[in-house]
Amino acid sequence: MRVLYGLFAGLGAGAVAEFLPDGTVPEEGYVSKWRDILLMISANRTPGVDAAVVALGDALKKLGHWRAAQVCYLLAPTGNTISGIDTPEVRAVLLTSDHTTYPASFARSPKAIQATELYEYAQTLIGNAGAANALPYLQAYKIAYAWYLADLGFVEQAGRYVEAVGEVVKTYSRG
Repeated sequence: MRVLYGLFAGLGAGAVAEFLPDGTVPEEGYVSKWRDILLMISANRTPGVDAAVVALGDALKKLGHWRAAQVCYLLAPTGNTISGIDTPEVRAVLLTSDHTTYPASFARSPKAIQATELYEYAQTLIGNAGAANALPYLQAYKIAYAWYLADLGFVEQAGRYVEAVGEVVKTYSRG
């Protein structure tokens, strides 16, 4: 409840400090309440609520709960939460994978590419924008995934991936 009162008081991201104060390591059972806090924040839209969701994700990631953090980032409509690895202050590059903890291997998971591709597909449905809302940075990972599929013998499916990447590249190169 303290987080909600903080949001109503206009604290924005500072309201999350009521849930996870800096310098303390909360008990595991306490951290598991992140879903309730996220639900409470999302249900009570106030100014600064997006920053509070990102702050909750950052706090969870700092405690090693990066999957929970990524859920927060998905629900926070800010530009740098899920983006390319070269984006300043990016929080997640591929969903279900942590690029900060595992920088050498985060992109090797086909599931991470598939999960991020699902997110990309959802983005393309916004306002019927299609490829205009695709994630340009994801196309390189999709090419690597197509290569992986071709190596496994799924050449036709790999070809469809390459064609889809080509459409996105054409859309963004017209600029």
